[in-house]
Amino acid sequence: MDITEFKEPRTHVIIKDFLTEDEQEKIWEEIKENESNFSTGLYQKDGNEEVHEDIKNNLQYNVTDTQPDIMESDIRSMFYFKIFKEPKMMRIFKTAKSPIYQLLSHTIRDNTKVSAYSEGDFYDWHVDTSQKGLLTVLYMICKEPKKFTGGELVLKWDGIEKSIPFENNTILIFARNTPHKVKKIKLESDDFYDRRFTIQCWSEFGF
Repeated sequence: MDITEFKEPRTHVIIKDFLTEDEQEKIWEEIKENESNFSTGLYQKDGNEEVHEDIKNNLQYNVTDTQPDIMESDIRSMFYFKIFKEPKMMRIFKTAKSPIYQLLSHTIRDNTKVSAYSEGDFYDWHVDTSQKGLLTVLYMICKEPKKFTGGELVLKWDGIEKSIPFENNTILIFARNTPHKVKKIKLESDDFYDRRFTIQCWSEFGF
């Protein structure tokens, strides 16, 4: 596991090689079990979810709503305990230059979604809704070898942009009100599982 904290354009953390191969396989098994639950991704603003094709085009499903018992979902339980409760992670976040990451240790509930991006899919500039906590935790996963190009996530702050390449088995953590976007995907495969997948997790804090 390789963990790096960045300051520009705004504080964010990148964690590479986050899950083991066995853990990744559990993610794929759960995605396959829920393929029928994927639907058009909705853009959420001010608490209302709506279709805005000019802003967003992808598929997604809400894991928290679909599997409300956290222990019945490998995706939810894995991320909840490995990110929000793992002592090693808490020590790392405690020593980070930005104190915002210490909030993760106070997580009492997750809100988790899975998104899938295919040919031509994208997500234009937006900030994540304030109803989903202060931090966005985003996990990137794809089948190897990767069959798509594009799909970089771009962060923006104070007029400065940073493009973060999509890398399998990588976590990105950033302040949820940081403007960000997903660049358009180029994918020539028709296989559902060749798409660009991400798991987005927001935490509800308790003090």
